[in-house]
Amino acid sequence: MTEEKNEVVKRDDSINPVVDYYIHSPIVRGLINLVPYASGLDLAVATAYDNMAKRRVDDFFEALGRGEVRLTPEVIKSDEFLHRFMITVRAVTKQGEADKVQFFANLLKNGFDSATLSAAEYEELLEILDTLSARELRMLDLMQQKVSGAAGNLKPGPLPSEYWNRIIESVAAAIGTSREELGAMLTRVQRTGCYMENKSTSWDYGGQGYTTALWDKLQRFILES
Repeated sequence: MTEEKNEVVKRDDSINPVVDYYIHSPIVRGLINLVPYASGLDLAVATAYDNMAKRRVDDFFEALGRGEVRLTPEVIKSDEFLHRFMITVRAVTKQGEADKVQFFANLLKNGFDSATLSAAEYEELLEILDTLSARELRMLDLMQQKVSGAAGNLKPGPLPSEYWNRIIESVAAAIGTSREELGAMLTRVQRTGCYMENKSTSWDYGGQGYTTALWDKLQRFILES
């Protein structure tokens, strides 16, 4: 009996900082209780379930509570919001990269309203975000900046090879990879629809490409908090 009491006290000590942290935001605090291993009661057994998933969810709620929280009690009770919230949290719990959690929180904060994103659009953006690694997201962001900057924001088209080579070398160095691996990464992200190879380019131009309107859309929702 004594051991059980000690165990309860020990678990409560691990829970209180989490509860205290979120108590300032009733909206976010209410959402926490919707996630089984994020609620105050169920956190007592969370360590036996999945410590990594719990940490990701904690990071998610912290990010959700930062900045201008546009959520209201009425919004979070709607079926539409609850659906988006639950599928987003489900994706967060699977993340091995803590760096991506803020992006999921931003997507929910910026895209919970059907007037902004339909349910189908939200699910599509969520799936793309779930698929891309933090390094690939960084790569796409840099490619957009550098290609549009070199092209002067004109319609995507072939750049002189010296400009393209400079872009590739710069982006590869920024994300800590080789030129060859960067080329493979760019090929891989084409499956998401966020990057497209410019078919009018020849091998002399290095298989150039550009970020798409879909990336612009995803970026608006995940980078603005």
